Amino acid sequence: MGDEMSEIRELKEKVKAIYDEICEIEKREERSGKENKSEIEEVLKSESAENYIIGNSYMDNDYDKGLYLKMLGAVIHSGEVNKEEAFLFERIVKGISPDVDVNYYYKQAMQISRGDFEDFRNEFQNNKLKYRFIVDALVLTAVGGCNEEAIKFTAGIMGLLNINVREGEYLSALVKSILCQSSDMYDKAERIRPEKIDCMLFIDYTGNYRTVLSDNESEFNAGLPQKKKIDISEILNIDNDDYYSFFNKKVCLKNLIIDVRVQSIGFFKNDYVEITGCEFLNGEVSLYFSKCKKVLFKGCSFKDFTYRTMWMDCVNEVLIEDCLFENCEYNYDANRNDRGGVISGNNSNNIVIRSSKFIKCGIRNRSSYDPRCAISNLYNIIVENCYFEKCMAYYDETVKHTDAKLFVYNCSNINNKIVDSLDF
Repeated sequence: MGDEMSEIRELKEKVKAIYDEICEIEKREERSGKENKSEIEEVLKSESAENYIIGNSYMDNDYDKGLYLKMLGAVIHSGEVNKEEAFLFERIVKGISPDVDVNYYYKQAMQISRGDFEDFRNEFQNNKLKYRFIVDALVLTAVGGCNEEAIKFTAGIMGLLNINVREGEYLSALVKSILCQSSDMYDKAERIRPEKIDCMLFIDYTGNYRTVLSDNESEFNAGLPQKKKIDISEILNIDNDDYYSFFNKKVCLKNLIIDVRVQSIGFFKNDYVEITGCEFLNGEVSLYFSKCKKVLFKGCSFKDFTYRTMWMDCVNEVLIEDCLFENCEYNYDANRNDRGGVISGNNSNNIVIRSSKFIKCGIRNRSSYDPRCAISNLYNIIVENCYFEKCMAYYDETVKHTDAKLFVYNCSNINNKIVDSLDF
């Protein structure tokens, strides 16, 4: 018990030291004629709460949401609540539970019990979202004026969640970069980030001033809190004409709109690739995956591809979920005697396509070769709860090949809807 209290005191000191630095920055700005406000407050006030929310896409069940927001409300009620805190808390609530009025969580926080603390610890102690909670709490405490009671309360929750001093030091440094919207401060925090903490957890804050969140041999993380068209060649620091290859063990891309015609990208020997909420446009070449262990697409869209949308070469596991493929037609020329229009490859296993839509997708063959599988030439794919509309195979520009199929044999057809398309 003594060691635990000592560590909580040390966490409190680390948190307080960061806030003291922030206060010094604000005082210098005040002396130079600027309003005594952190940069994050100015960013938040530039948009209405409805248009600028602080989302948290990693939280997906109502019980966790309620417990999380109740405890976060208790953080700000541990001291006197000012208008900046209330303003920020509203943004967080709208990002997590948009259909629940913020006043509900104020009332819940006022009624918090010992049992709630125990439930919170049991639910989040071994959950990566505990790090995001502490960042939310620290930002709220900072804009609330860094009062002693709130700092003590937050440090106590760090102890409750078994967050150690090293993790607390990183989280505090990260919050400093968020409050100041500083890329340089982010770099300093990143250098002390423990490997177990996923920097993508904080993208709803950091993505406003930073796109590439980490880039090293172990991982590449890049993304934005809201979808925005981006020249990926700029964030990768490469020439447009280059083909960029990811060799990092882990790659995560989120909420990027990428023109594949401008920048071609490939993924090689990655342990884990996660691409969420991204849009890929104008594909004249495929997204290429080779010898990857696991590839996940979630909530992505692929539009106007004239080549195969993606090529999977010796990939161990693939999940494509809640995605849209639209106007993705592989245009054969006279030299292409092959199959599979949208998702193709060889020697890839454990592929699942779930709850996705394919609109006007397939192949358009300009040679005499028989185009037999419009969507994929890969075997043993599980296709579940998907929708296919106007997905065809053509001999040429106009003649449909009615004997073709969407997939090759040995693929599982589970509760799919097919409209004006080839048979499965």
